[in-house]
Formats: sequence, C-alpha cells, structure tokens
Amino acid sequence: MRLELSEPHINQQVILDSSSRFRVVMCGRRFGKSELSQVEMISNALKGYQVAYITPTYKLAKTFFEKLTQVIPFENNKSDLIINFPNKGSVEFFTGERLDNLRGRKFHLVVIDEASFIPNLEDGWLNSIRPTLTDYKGKALFLSTPKGKNYFYSLFMKGGEDWESFKFTTYDNPYIDKSEIDDARRQLPEAVFEQEYMANPMENAANPFGSNKINECIKPLSNLQPSYYGIDLAKSFDWTVIVGLDINGAVCYFNRFQKDWKQTKETILTIDRSKPVMIDS
Repeated sequence: MRLELSEPHINQQVILDSSSRFRVVMCGRRFGKSELSQVEMISNALKGYQVAYITPTYKLAKTFFEKLTQVIPFENNKSDLIINFPNKGSVEFFTGERLDNLRGRKFHLVVIDEASFIPNLEDGWLNSIRPTLTDYKGKALFLSTPKGKNYFYSLFMKGGEDWESFKFTTYDNPYIDKSEIDDARRQLPEAVFEQEYMANPMENAANPFGSNKINECIKPLSNLQPSYYGIDLAKSFDWTVIVGLDINGAVCYFNRFQKDWKQTKETILTIDRSKPVMIDS
C-alpha cells in the first residue's frame, strides 16, 4: 500500500527520525506542524496502527480531517471524524474540549496539535490521554507554538527517559521567505514576535507595547504622601494592586499581593481613609 506524501523538510525530518516515545515540539508559526502531523499519522496508520489526533477545538479537528481525506482515498466517517485504512489502521480526530471521549480507548500514537491552547492540558494528559497509550505502549507527539509558560512548557522542559524536546523557529522552515519573517519582526511588538515566530514562551505576549516600553515607565517612588489611591481588586488567582499618587500625580505608594478576601479587606483598611479612593472591581 503506497500513498504519495509531501516530502518533509530537513528540520521536520529530525523530529520524524526520533525514536523517543514522547516527543514535544515547540515551534514558531508556519514551521510546518500540519504537514509534520500528516506524515506521522499516515505513516503509522499504514502500519495498521490506531492513531488519535487531538486539537483544541472541534472546528480545527474537522478542518484537518477534511484536508486528510483529500490525501487518503480510503473509507471515512464524516460524522465521527474517522479515516479507516484497508489494513485495519485508522486515524481518529478528537477535540481538546471533550477529552473524556478518550476514556476506554487505546492507541498506538496520539498527536496533540496546538497543545498550548488545549484547555486543562495537564488534567487531560494525565487522566484521559496518557491511559490510552498503556495497552500498546503507544507514543505521543505534542506540537505547539508556545503560549506563555503553561503546562505545555512544563512538558517541553520535562526531559528524562522516553522524553525528547525539539525547538524550531519560523526561520527553520526552508520554504518560508526569510524577508517576510524579518518584516514581521519590524512590525510586531517584541514579545509577540519572540513567542509566535521564535518560539520563546513569553508571559506578556498579549501586551501590544512590548516589555521594553513598560520598563521605560518604571521610576522610583515619590517621597511625598499619597493624595489619593487606586485599587484593582483580584479575580480568582489574580493579584490585587493598591497604588497611591501624590499631589503631582506621581506614584508614591505601591502594594501588590495575593491574599484571601478577608486579608485583602484588612490590607485595604490600612491605607489612609481620609484620602479619595477609586476601586476597580
């Protein structure tokens, strides 16, 4: 049984050649994750293996299913998103929004695409995905552009026996015009470019100004007394911040903390209540 697949570029081939059981690929946009996934899944299904492909949303899973059916001329089930191979191999598509659907299943290979963006990836991996690999001693391939230092980043840093991590930037795709990437570097905030193109996890990639601009605004606290206060109350596990401004509008008081609601109220009551206070809740 033969199928004509796209030829992997040199850096994709490095990942495909790895024999590690658990591979984690952190890469920039347009590195070629989709093509890499396609080659890996089809190659395994052609061996008669059961393969699962997981993506953050149902819409993405359906899109990739439709692309794969254009390459594979075999029986497929559009409602259940399954492609069946004549040799009993299969590729089945799942959404990261409903990982409980994996319970009771078993696979030789699971591909987790855009893993950084899957809700509750840690719980999903430990309780739903990992058990599906037990029967066959199956493999897992995680692929994603980073999204801060979340659980995908923890997997990337995991190391140890059976684990191997790979990091590639958009520049590492030989089919992408380097001048186009350079142009994006000039136009985008530094944090955004570093994360989306250079695959460097950034805590503040959503910041449109860049961390360097924020750092330029940080100055020593004024020695004058506060004339008024601003308070930004935390939601969930966020931070509460209290800022005091002097008569000239300069910051003279700053307190940032994570406490329970009782302790937060007690801290707020310690400020000078004779001064005006603006609270953002």
